[in-house]
Amino acid sequence: MLRSDSGRDENSGGAGATDLLRFGVLGPLEVIDEGGARTPTAPRLRTLLALMLMRANTVVSHSELAEELWGADPPDRWTNTIQVFVRRIRRLLCPGLGPSHPDQRLRTSPAGYTLCVAAEQLDLSRFERLAASGRRAARDGDPEGAGESLRAALAVWRGPALADVPVGSVLQPWAVALEEARLAALEEGVEVELRMARHRELVAELRALTEQHPLREAFWRQLMVALCRSERRAEALDAYQRLRNTLTSELGVEPGAEVRQVQHAILAGDPTLNLGQSAPGGPLDQLAVSEPAPMAQLPADIGDFIGREAPLAEVRAALRAGHSPTGNGEAAGAPLVVVISGRGGVGKSALAMRAAHACRATFPDGQLYANLQGSARPADVLARFLRALGCDGAAIPDSLEERADSFRSRLADRRVLVVLDDVADESQVRPLLPGDAGCAVMVTSRRRLAGLEGAAAVDLPLFAPDDAIELLARLAGGSRLAADRDAAERITELCGLLPLALRVAGAKLSARPHWSAADLAYRLADEHSRLGELWAGDLDVRASFTLSYQACGPAERRAFRLLTVAPSPDFPAWVAAAACDMDAAAADAVVERLVDARLLDVAGRDEIGQLRYQFHDLLRVFAAERREAEESDSDHRAAVGRVLSAYRDLARAADEELRPGRIAMAVADQPAGHRWAGIGDLAGSVARDPVGWFGAERASLIGAVAQAHAAGMWPLVWTTAQAAVGFFDLRSYWDDWRQVTDLALDAARRAGDEYAATLSRYDLGLLHADRDRAADAAGCLAECIEAFERLGRTREAALARSDVAIELLDERRAGEALEQAHRALEVLVECGDLRGEALASRAVGNTLRHLGRLSDAMRYLDRSLDLFRALGDRRWEAYLLLVRAGVRELRGEVDRAGEEVAECLTILRALDDRRWEGFALRSLGDIRRRQGSLGDAAACYRRALAIMRRLGDRRSEGYLAHSLGDLFRVEGRLTEAQTLLEHSLEIFVEFDDPRGRPLALLALGAVARADRRHAEAVDLTRRSLDLLRKLSMPLWEARALTDLGEALAAAGGARAARRRWREALAIFREIGVPDAERVETLLSATSHDATGVLR
Repeated sequence: MLRSDSGRDENSGGAGATDLLRFGVLGPLEVIDEGGARTPTAPRLRTLLALMLMRANTVVSHSELAEELWGADPPDRWTNTIQVFVRRIRRLLCPGLGPSHPDQRLRTSPAGYTLCVAAEQLDLSRFERLAASGRRAARDGDPEGAGESLRAALAVWRGPALADVPVGSVLQPWAVALEEARLAALEEGVEVELRMARHRELVAELRALTEQHPLREAFWRQLMVALCRSERRAEALDAYQRLRNTLTSELGVEPGAEVRQVQHAILAGDPTLNLGQSAPGGPLDQLAVSEPAPMAQLPADIGDFIGREAPLAEVRAALRAGHSPTGNGEAAGAPLVVVISGRGGVGKSALAMRAAHACRATFPDGQLYANLQGSARPADVLARFLRALGCDGAAIPDSLEERADSFRSRLADRRVLVVLDDVADESQVRPLLPGDAGCAVMVTSRRRLAGLEGAAAVDLPLFAPDDAIELLARLAGGSRLAADRDAAERITELCGLLPLALRVAGAKLSARPHWSAADLAYRLADEHSRLGELWAGDLDVRASFTLSYQACGPAERRAFRLLTVAPSPDFPAWVAAAACDMDAAAADAVVERLVDARLLDVAGRDEIGQLRYQFHDLLRVFAAERREAEESDSDHRAAVGRVLSAYRDLARAADEELRPGRIAMAVADQPAGHRWAGIGDLAGSVARDPVGWFGAERASLIGAVAQAHAAGMWPLVWTTAQAAVGFFDLRSYWDDWRQVTDLALDAARRAGDEYAATLSRYDLGLLHADRDRAADAAGCLAECIEAFERLGRTREAALARSDVAIELLDERRAGEALEQAHRALEVLVECGDLRGEALASRAVGNTLRHLGRLSDAMRYLDRSLDLFRALGDRRWEAYLLLVRAGVRELRGEVDRAGEEVAECLTILRALDDRRWEGFALRSLGDIRRRQGSLGDAAACYRRALAIMRRLGDRRSEGYLAHSLGDLFRVEGRLTEAQTLLEHSLEIFVEFDDPRGRPLALLALGAVARADRRHAEAVDLTRRSLDLLRKLSMPLWEARALTDLGEALAAAGGARAARRRWREALAIFREIGVPDAERVETLLSATSHDATGVLR
């Protein structure tokens, strides 16, 4: 069929009066109805309408219309011009109907315009329907009916197609195709007439046709047959000579095989020519039309075919859809091509055979099969096919082009399925494509063959686990596998769910009844011998992989081998660039060619949009084999060095953005060839999204540290680990942090590098601090301070002091903490280390806040915040905003505190710092509670609690349970408050948290007081007060004194209550916080009589 509108049916378009319209393209353009012609006269309107008719019932895009009307140079505002043209055509075709009217034939869509035309309205559709009817009648042995239908089809034509339409680049191929369709119908009509022994009447017509179309061999062949049957052999041979002279002089080619075959028969006086009056179906008919018996070349179907229901249904549906006739009875345009692609051993051939056998009835004229084995020449395959189609060996043309022509000719008007197995590329397929829409081609290839235009693609995946088990069970015996299901599942995993490997494994078990499934699983577990085990008879997984490997070029093979040094299962393309020491663009192309060859898989896109690739498990084993066989030890080690140093350098670039100004260990010199020169271009992109890059490469960095450690590349171990821990801190990936730090510490000790060992120990101390293990952190950091001072590293020692000060607060050593923080600040200011000064100022300010010296604390915190802003360290800017907001809240500056926490949250969310977002939400909840917005406060606490639970931060969960429980107490929800506060106390006891435990006891005491459990309230509050006094936390000590006074007063101890309130008031006034006002109110509101009873 000439058009792509295979969905056209008899009911296309709107209803009503416009159904009386008739359209003509087979001659001058024509639009008529009962009132006469409506054909537009403007040339561009005629062109636009002709294109819409040729593409009837399908969308014609705006760009196609523009290209047809103006070529490559459309005018300004061309879209408006097209809209004007469309309106004018609508007025011609559907006067009075708006664009959205249901009966409107010329419809608008976002993609373009669609002209809705029913089949009986268009002369082209009538021609196609009649021609198809004639072909069917000819195939069914009804030459009379065939002739009648074909004559009627040709009578539809009124002259050359689109005779009066200016044709542009889009319409030109359609016009050519229309003329070709007319000539094909003429050829078919003549064949039918020859079958009906009307050769004498045809001679004059055929002479005219050969004059009009001197290069069309079919008319010459038919003229030779007609002359021969008319007993005019000399003229028939003269006709052949005239054709040959024309072809050789104008094209430099000889006549085709079918013309030469007729000439040979005439010269030999072949009796099959039947020079007398031949009856239909006689010997000459057989010679001229050449319809050999159906072929059945398909190999046997697979008896134990398992699963694959979805891809099998997809292939069968594609074959049926491609072969089924359209509404006018003709199969659509070109033959359908289905490409089944997938890696070696995935079962492409088995699927193709199952689908081909299932569709045999759809192709009654036979099935042709060829296994190209990746390297067969198309010319050789064509020779085989031509012999199968009845062509004598001596008559097979020499050139590929002529063989392809003859192949297409012999398949004309036939329904044949061509199966091409194990194709290497598109160039092997194109010469083997039939020209007839009744045929279909099924191709299997390791590549996707995207260059085959219009091919239906079916990508075959690995087996599903259940299908893999079923195949093993069928081959080895279900009872054997049922006895050890775990071992059977392990075999399928070790075979990578690859059907070929599973078939080998099943065959081995079947051939060795004394083996259990566990025996085979044990043998397959060793990667070094796995591929050797996956071989049985002519089934060989390694051999299948070798075919794909050897088909690649040298660059692809080397990348395939060296990508085994990647430190994680999936990797971006730049890893190939580093491994092979090439530029990134070249590596991208190489990796994509490996994907095309099915030696690599696309794993997906990562957080920063990089494509990531991976090996199938068995292909990774095969690649490692090839690396060991073909790469020297020195080349292998150099590739490892380039990849791991690239990861280290990129991690350092990202870490510098996360922690600007941090201490970074110097990078040791590496051997020649162990550094990749292309790192600079990537480092810039990494710096633009350091958090995203770390997230994408997290597993690779851990693997890089472990791989460097295993290879004894000691400096790479500790420098990579140090660059990664900042991100692990940000994300609370504590297990990752511990893993790489332990490896770094061991590497430094093995290398005898005390400085590197101390820095790694410092990172371990910070990990303990992050895990709220204050004693471990303080002890570790104290050891680091001693080691740094011994090494003369005063700056590093001062930084460790600023960190140990924070931990000493948790150890109830506030005075010592303040001393350490001041000593650190003094040294770091003297060193000119702005980042160190900012950290130490924060340590001093935090300690002063703990001691209740809020004004002094704010001064140091302001300095720290200014420095971090100057350094561009957004993360620490957010942390300082949060700490400072806490001081503001204590000073009663609640609204200002809320503003700073909101600013802090904006930064933290931009950094995706989830843990500190939880801390900030808890602080915001406290502020909203102080502001009286209890619902907002509860929402903040709940969001923070959800974050901490996701992160597995149990200690922070305890503090949030405390905050939410105390809020419920204020709301009078005492049962819920009691439950949450008891939960928080359990967590604080579990972690031996010195600060959390007294806070939980204090809140539980308040719940007891609200519940009128006075004695319990006094006891709980006293216990809290005792703990707080040991911690040197004056603010909370005063708050506990206030609560204890209220508990005592409620229990009837007025004098004791007033005594506690006076103690609290003195502390509040010394600190300078608004809590003093509440205590003053309590004291002024109370008096007592002589008996001491509170009134």
